[in-house]
Amino acid sequence: MAKIKDKAALEKIIQARTNLLVSNGFFGFLAMQLRLVESYDIPTAAVDGRSMYYNPDFIHQLSEREVEFVVAHEVMHCCFQHFTRRGPRDPRGWNIAGDFVINLDLQESGFTLIPQGKIINGKPFSILLDTKYKGMTTEEIYDSLPKIEISISGVGGDSDPGGCGGVMDAPGGAGGEEETKQAWETSVRQAVAIARADNAGNIPGSLKRLLNDLNKPKVSWRDKTRNFIDQSMTKEISWSRISRRSLSIGTLMPGLISDRLNHLVFVIDTSGSVSERMAREFLSEVAGALDENVADQLTVLYADTRVHDVDHFVPGDLVTGRTLENGGGGTAFSDSFKWISDNVPDASAVIYLTDLQVHDFGQEPECPTLWAVFGPEQYFQPLADKAPFGTAIHVGDSIG
Repeated sequence: MAKIKDKAALEKIIQARTNLLVSNGFFGFLAMQLRLVESYDIPTAAVDGRSMYYNPDFIHQLSEREVEFVVAHEVMHCCFQHFTRRGPRDPRGWNIAGDFVINLDLQESGFTLIPQGKIINGKPFSILLDTKYKGMTTEEIYDSLPKIEISISGVGGDSDPGGCGGVMDAPGGAGGEEETKQAWETSVRQAVAIARADNAGNIPGSLKRLLNDLNKPKVSWRDKTRNFIDQSMTKEISWSRISRRSLSIGTLMPGLISDRLNHLVFVIDTSGSVSERMAREFLSEVAGALDENVADQLTVLYADTRVHDVDHFVPGDLVTGRTLENGGGGTAFSDSFKWISDNVPDASAVIYLTDLQVHDFGQEPECPTLWAVFGPEQYFQPLADKAPFGTAIHVGDSIG
């Protein structure tokens, strides 16, 4: 452990955590999960899911209650897993969007926020707080931020424009991200149990949906996808064609035959939210519809605001995916559904792999649509509720 140069600042944070343990068990327990690291390289504070970094000079400028607010603010970054969700987004804009979500929650939870105009690090403080963002996710707020707002450099400099404590990516690459993510899911469950048992502080409103989702029994996204495909394709059972899936488990079962061609369309959102690994694994699952003779044709679209790549496959083809480097723009679905209407009029079903962070859904196709939604589970239902058509399933924020 690095030598502490300013013990008074450390003691001030420790006192804030102790106060939270007494006054709000939820935040107090979670604050104890973060290792405290003194750092003069950051202007305020920051978390990466494992440690809370703090600048002693910043801490000394805050009152006792304001330090409690900063500690709780950093805890909320971890609860929302902001250290793994940023993806290719601008770090400063991501931090700003996250602060708008967090500060509203902490205000409603009774915390003493740093007051407007207070001089910190030589600049008047301006807290990121706006009721127009109430109920919105970090991703939704990020997409709505004007560029001039993203460019703002507040008392925390570029690393923390909001000045309440920033967020960094989780250490250790993909493996470290997953480990940290799982650790925080467990810690949040434990914190809720403690808070409820001791009646120790209110749980922030935006976290209640996350908690409900964490406690739901998990159903495989693969099973949901297979069921959707099977139900969307017009087939009849026949012993004249043996099911390949049954052969793989050592038995014989009748296969499926059709009185018409069944054309499955799979669209991959390339706006930056979908990883290569996720796209490959989902494409592999969808391709099983060809192998099982459930679908007679498979068309794969790659699209952001427009369709920019298309592949066609029939049974017997080796189904391969493209890299996603051609995308990365905004997100809109209208061009995809127009392309399908113009070029695949016989489409039997459409599966759209996306984060569903979009306002332009386009025209509903004349066949069933499945939204395969990738992203944090606590935000799945609000996004799914906004879809004007189709059925949505949550495929997680990692596929494995």
